[in-house]
Amino acid sequence: MAEENNEARRYQQSAEPASDLRALDRLVGEWRVSGDAQGRVTYEWMKGSFFLIQRVDLLQEDGQMITGLEIISYEKPFGAEPSEQIKSRFYSNAGDTIDYVYELEGDTLTIWAGERGSPAFYRGTFGKDGSTRTAPGSTLGKAATRPPLPESAKRCQDRRRPLSGRGRRRGKMKKMGSQKDLGAIARSIIDSNFYMTLGTADGDGRPWVSPVYYAPEGYAEFYWVSSPEAIHSHNIAARQQVSIVIFDSTAPIGSGQGVYVRAVAQELTGADLERGIDIFSGRSVSHGADEWSPEDVRPPARHRLYRATASEHSVLGPQDQRITVNV
Repeated sequence: MAEENNEARRYQQSAEPASDLRALDRLVGEWRVSGDAQGRVTYEWMKGSFFLIQRVDLLQEDGQMITGLEIISYEKPFGAEPSEQIKSRFYSNAGDTIDYVYELEGDTLTIWAGERGSPAFYRGTFGKDGSTRTAPGSTLGKAATRPPLPESAKRCQDRRRPLSGRGRRRGKMKKMGSQKDLGAIARSIIDSNFYMTLGTADGDGRPWVSPVYYAPEGYAEFYWVSSPEAIHSHNIAARQQVSIVIFDSTAPIGSGQGVYVRAVAQELTGADLERGIDIFSGRSVSHGADEWSPEDVRPPARHRLYRATASEHSVLGPQDQRITVNV
């Protein structure tokens, strides 16, 4: 028995991941998904680098949230030889399990749904800049943008429902990091969230943060209603400079992204109040809440209308560096 255990340990110590599998290292990283689905896709190696793990967190255009986990490697039952093909299985929050075959030849990555040669597949070519272009004939959805490496995020959306040979599309993958890409992240976050974290300070500089439901006008103005007796309202009366963070608190650990905003805030009156309450009321009604009128935010009502006008937006770029963006 001791001799068998020693032999097993020697095997474990000498075993190394196959070079074909390690070639998929080009997928490792966090990717942003845009288009019909919004969200994040990440690839990372399990310790030992024998298994590549993909995590999917996508909101589809029909409002359905798809989360899942894919494990990619050669199949290797205990005591048997590895499979000839790199295979994967995707597990979704809907209870689906879907199998794929990965094939990387040079700079061309093909992902077959089911078995190799399936009519449902994704094929993309890695460019020198880390981008990919979806090849003609791909049937696992359109290309989309994700950082900082290549491949199609739409393929992840289609994992629940692999497509037939119809609906062929082309697209170009882009690296994240450009002003256009990062600005799109900021706009998406502002559009898709309900609450922002409002940072204020009193006259002596003591900080305070508050979550408030907001209504954006474009991406430079943010409206909310609050009691004039709230701490943040008192702080704004004393010091108009504020900071804002908008983010999805339900994002998986390590995949979150937020918009950071520097702004000047004020309580609104007159024509600004009339215009602002229409904006705030429209968003409130669109989310199934109450309609608001000017009389709801004038004395003696218990609420007032506030607006923060942004002077700077920023998001996190590669290596978690904050980057100022144009929205």
